Amino acid sequence: MDNIKTKIYFLLFLFVYNISVAVSQNLILFRENGKVGYKDKATKKVLIQPTFTYGEEFKDGLAIVSTDELAVPNSNKQFRVINPKGVFISDISCVQAKNLGKGLIKIAGINGGNVEISGGVIYLGSTSFPSGLMDKTGKLILKPEFNAISDVASNLLIITKSDSVGVMDITGKYVLPLQTKLILDYKINNGFIIFNDRNVKGDVKGIMDKNCKIILDPSKSDYKEIEFNACGMAKVLSNSTGLYGLIDSQAKVKLEPKYKICSVFSDKDIVFKNQYSEKQGISFDCKGNKK
Repeated sequence: MDNIKTKIYFLLFLFVYNISVAVSQNLILFRENGKVGYKDKATKKVLIQPTFTYGEEFKDGLAIVSTDELAVPNSNKQFRVINPKGVFISDISCVQAKNLGKGLIKIAGINGGNVEISGGVIYLGSTSFPSGLMDKTGKLILKPEFNAISDVASNLLIITKSDSVGVMDITGKYVLPLQTKLILDYKINNGFIIFNDRNVKGDVKGIMDKNCKIILDPSKSDYKEIEFNACGMAKVLSNSTGLYGLIDSQAKVKLEPKYKICSVFSDKDIVFKNQYSEKQGISFDCKGNKK
């Protein structure tokens, strides 16, 4: 019965949140007498009065604002977060805030509000400005003690703390717990995570999928560069030869690395050449089918 109640609550919460996001998509920022407010995009009716000195456009149901004078990003002023009704989602204020989308706000330098969390520890702003995460309800789901938190991609974030790095989903659950063995590229590449292994010699990279399952182990790789397109094909640069080739989403070779140039690599076309002056090289479509 408790599981059923939990599922019902979650579905109701998701329904309300989706409505909130839909409403926020119709809000546009406007300025009046040096203050920022928000209007309905279609009717131009003022829905949130211009009371803020600084405001950002709504993204996934949230907007970052400030009431401090001369507030701009990285100005060490106080920033807070509002919902489409103009209500602060939390009393926490911080000196740095970034809307990552998916209902997540990266915050750093907390300098006010009810920030007591587990363990009775209160994390306030410091000169180092460690980063944390606030969810759409205003709850801190990551303590502000991380060196870096990436943007959201494929519903995942890459986080670093000291010399450790991990992967987390948008609910705050670790997909890859913090560890020191692997070095992850800071940007998730079209659903794939490119990484190095500290125990593997040479500048070679491996591939993990969005569940952090290893597709290509660095110990079996000769690629020092790997880049995926939206169709799941990757151009690779051989560490031993310095030449380009093509692999698929399972790291199977579609084209051996034997070309000096990948002149086109897009979500429509892929072209390899040995000289830019070549009129034709070897061409593939987005999915790696040879033309």
